[in-house]
Amino acid sequence: MKLLIWSCFLVLSLLWTGMAVVAVNVSDWALGLLGSGAPLGDQVAALNLPAWVGLWVQPEWIAAIQATMTGVFSMIQPWLPSTDTLGTVVSALVWLSWGLGVLVLFALAAGGHWFLARRWGLKPRA
Repeated sequence: MKLLIWSCFLVLSLLWTGMAVVAVNVSDWALGLLGSGAPLGDQVAALNLPAWVGLWVQPEWIAAIQATMTGVFSMIQPWLPSTDTLGTVVSALVWLSWGLGVLVLFALAAGGHWFLARRWGLKPRA
């Protein structure tokens, strides 16, 4: 049973790490768009979504969302901070939340290990 607890901890930690890596890469990509100098509204309007998105979302909704994002990004772009500074902050926040998440997972696994040892008197193998 303890092996199952620690195996779940390992799998969930790997998934959590993968999500953190993806979040950092997506934020770097998005901030690269910001730092390119082109107007954000034009970049949003030029995004080509994959074909499978059309199966889940109506094309009119996608066009409306892109139009809204174009207007919003055109308004906020002059007030955005430097992308280098913003990228560092976003990356630090992602990895800080990753560390806290792994700490919570470890605490849950250690608590489960302790509970099993106390409840059923399972002794470690010598």
